[in-house]
Amino acid sequence: MSPLRAKKNTAAFVLVFSCALTYSQSSLEMGNRILGGGISINFSETESNNPENVIGSFYGDEYSNQSSNFFISPYYARFFKDYVMVGIDMELGSANHSQQSQYYNRNYENNSSSVSFGFGTFLKYYFPIHGDFGAYVQPGMGYLRTIQKNSYHHYDTLGGESYARGRNEIRTNAIHMDMKMGLYYFIFDQLSIETNLAQVVMSASQGKRREEDQQNGEISEGEERGSRLNLRWANKISFDQLFTLNYYF
Repeated sequence: MSPLRAKKNTAAFVLVFSCALTYSQSSLEMGNRILGGGISINFSETESNNPENVIGSFYGDEYSNQSSNFFISPYYARFFKDYVMVGIDMELGSANHSQQSQYYNRNYENNSSSVSFGFGTFLKYYFPIHGDFGAYVQPGMGYLRTIQKNSYHHYDTLGGESYARGRNEIRTNAIHMDMKMGLYYFIFDQLSIETNLAQVVMSASQGKRREEDQQNGEISEGEERGSRLNLRWANKISFDQLFTLNYYF
């Protein structure tokens, strides 16, 4: 192949590849803004009954577990240079869990609920790969407030006698730094979908705990402190992961 023909082929490849990226690149240029967010909803229920353990009409071995959670994370950002944005985000979530089990004549009930809300800031770097498809890296930091309430009741199903009964409340404040890595795809010129494939989170928290033993009429209070380093991986793109939608304008 002559040098002239090689140069022509290289130039044609660069031109075709550049044109393929134009569609998505136009929304990732300096000055553009973005509104986005993700939502996660989960419900689960488990029940089991073992009739082989039934003795008479009052005894059995039963178990039930119900849980639900809801999470939403809206954000706003602006491109201060091509393929790089700075933004602010918020998050709001709630979770409920109920568990009940019976072993012979003893019944165990445990319930918990939590509400969390927070805000933060982030940088986001886009790396177009081909056409409307690409990858991103997003470092950020933020604050999170969580209120968790738990209760339990263990009693005799025959005589109604309580073995244990109480509740507690935990209020925590946490700060975190994280790094997200994922993929994006432009559905339309101004709308894209993203999925987070990996995330590293470092966090530190401090809070107060209040315990109430309703069986013995005792109340205690204390403080809680903690720190964590989490690494989360996803080996597939699915709605088990948190998907986000982005609108560019």
